[in-house]
Amino acid sequence: MSATSERGPAAAEIVARCGATLEPLETAANEAWWNANVDASDETQRRRSEADVALSDALADPDAFAAVRAETGANADPL
Repeated sequence: MSATSERGPAAAEIVARCGATLEPLETAANEAWWNANVDASDETQRRRSEADVALSDALADPDAFAAVRAETGANADPL
């Protein structure tokens, strides 16, 4: 089942946009973690930390979050 069949083209666009942003950041973070674990140096720890922050920042993108909430109809805050 695809995002397009469930929600429509707007959902598919959101998924594609988020995926295009997050996939390389996930890959970079995973690679940086691996490198930091097999070569524990200040440089690999710095790269791991930078990759983690970049991924965390992307996951916390308020515009992407708002787009997902708007498309899914999850606009009401349950709290």
